[in-house]
Amino acid sequence: MFRPLYRIGAAGASAGALVAAYYSLPRDIYRPEGLHGFLPVVQAASAESGTSTGGRRGKGLKDFSHDFPVDNVFERESLPAVYDGVWDNNWDRRDPEYIRQGRRKDEGDVQTPTASRRIILVRHGQYNLSGKGDAEKSLTELGHTQAAETAARLQTLLAESPPDKLIHSTMTRARETFTAFQKLYPDVDVKSCDLLREGAPYPPDPPSKTYRPDYHQFHTDGARIEAAFRKYFHRADVDQTAGSVEVIICHANVIRYFVCRALQIPPSAWLRISLPHCSLTVMDIRPNGRVSIRNLGESGHLPPAHVTTH
Repeated sequence: MFRPLYRIGAAGASAGALVAAYYSLPRDIYRPEGLHGFLPVVQAASAESGTSTGGRRGKGLKDFSHDFPVDNVFERESLPAVYDGVWDNNWDRRDPEYIRQGRRKDEGDVQTPTASRRIILVRHGQYNLSGKGDAEKSLTELGHTQAAETAARLQTLLAESPPDKLIHSTMTRARETFTAFQKLYPDVDVKSCDLLREGAPYPPDPPSKTYRPDYHQFHTDGARIEAAFRKYFHRADVDQTAGSVEVIICHANVIRYFVCRALQIPPSAWLRISLPHCSLTVMDIRPNGRVSIRNLGESGHLPPAHVTTH
């Protein structure tokens, strides 16, 4: 399980500042466990707003593949805790038994979820690597073809019923990939999300000689991507009565990190996974909190000449 490491530094921010940051976030980002479970998300809000929560320099932990400093009031606040190989059934802080223990008798009993959630993660299509900024890193001609082929594949897989939601990153290559899906599902609920933008989620182990972002990116991107995981990965709400399917179109690093976190694999393993462009990764979250992966980077729907990773 992931052991919580929510430790506040001696020179940390005031409790009032933390509570203010907590309630400044949209309600669908933070989890219902309260402020103590919110600490890892504070940095994500700070990163998006350009503010700092201040504090002392954090200590490094042994499971980091890079020895880099973390300047914040929390030690490892933006990253998940150490994995010890034991499944944590309360990974999303929605285990009814866990919630029940924190309630008073006069608050009533806690209902148990009954529905399953399926999350289909789609990597964007091939894009222009030579672009100077996000706007120029648009899909190539092949990337548009990959997107259309993958949208058609999804339509075949979901022939009996359309997805409940289409969610996409706000980066150009993800938005353009999403367009192919929207053409086939014009009436499906659509949402764009900045939290899903590409980034450096966690220091990889073993370290890569070619992938070496600035260390501060793990600190800021990692908090944001972890916040995205907590936003979209959780068991169904108790008022959900039927199974649901959500399609999330985003990026390779984000998807690989999600997979590790959802399966409770050490997040430092994310770079060991390779995902082709417009591949499908399918994950199920059961009402009891169990998570399984149905497909990882499936690209069999693409002709061999259309399978690319860069």
